[in-house]
Amino acid sequence: MAKRRVLSSSLRWLVFRLRRKVVPSSPLSSVEYDVEYLRELLRACPTWSEGHLQLGLHVVKRERQATAQRDPRAVATIRVSAQAAIKSAERAADRAKVEPRARYLLGMAHFLGRNFEAALEEFQAVLDPAVATNVPVSIGLDTLEQAGAAAIALGDLEAAEHFFRQIPVGLRSADTATAVAYLEAKAAGTIE
Repeated sequence: MAKRRVLSSSLRWLVFRLRRKVVPSSPLSSVEYDVEYLRELLRACPTWSEGHLQLGLHVVKRERQATAQRDPRAVATIRVSAQAAIKSAERAADRAKVEPRARYLLGMAHFLGRNFEAALEEFQAVLDPAVATNVPVSIGLDTLEQAGAAAIALGDLEAAEHFFRQIPVGLRSADTATAVAYLEAKAAGTIE
């Protein structure tokens, strides 16, 4: 029986490695692929808090790529992953590294759940200069973009422009460039 399990896990590992380069052909294989991918991510994580963050970041990435309606289970997964990462970071040094990314995940959970006020608060906490030194650049840029989007959703165009202007021109996404053009046209009075 043990030999069979080892063989089975070896085959799964081989299939996983082969699938890495292949787009899943069906929704079921896509789910299986994601499960194996997440297992691999978690095996590589040195701590539980890092594992929870990786899980949350992966779900955020999946939800942002989804074109259909948001899945409330995914939003709940992001929220729980962020809370678990904060709780599992026991030492103060670990908490200082984990908390900004976890707050980003909480902000994304609120944003995807259409609670823009709470999302903006979380994003502003991540962008606080005292905390910003522990934020990876990619998350910092995405936080600025999402904070600007939340500010637009709340109707605060000045705050949105403030967030978007902090993103260097060469690093702006197409969505950010479109939002900046919209804000400039709105300020110039060419659109209402």
